[in-house]
Amino acid sequence: MERLRELRRERVLSLRELEHRSGVSYNTIWRIKDSHQGAHLRTIRKLAEALGVQPRADPGRGVGMAATVDRITKRKDGLFQGMYTAQTPDGPKRKYIYGRKYKDVEKKLAEAMGNAARGSSSMMRI
Repeated sequence: MERLRELRRERVLSLRELEHRSGVSYNTIWRIKDSHQGAHLRTIRKLAEALGVQPRADPGRGVGMAATVDRITKRKDGLFQGMYTAQTPDGPKRKYIYGRKYKDVEKKLAEAMGNAARGSSSMMRI
């Protein structure tokens, strides 16, 4: 998420100032900046507008926003189910990961997010 940091520093904006300009919460910006969370396309557009840039698909530069975690739930059969939304060339697709333990699903989701950020050529970037 280096590009977000670069753009913010070029414009000499604190996270709080970016929050006020974009309407995106401080915590969300912080989690995106530190790669703890992906961003919805709506969030990318708000941040891009506040920073005065256009969101674009560009695998070589910018802040990767390939997928977002939706939630982890426990099913009736005792398995945990993690859901995430991946941005594909055909649009957003909901994907699922299953495991016996919450931590296992959490770990698999983190791996899926890392793989999506590294390998997706259709990744939205600002």
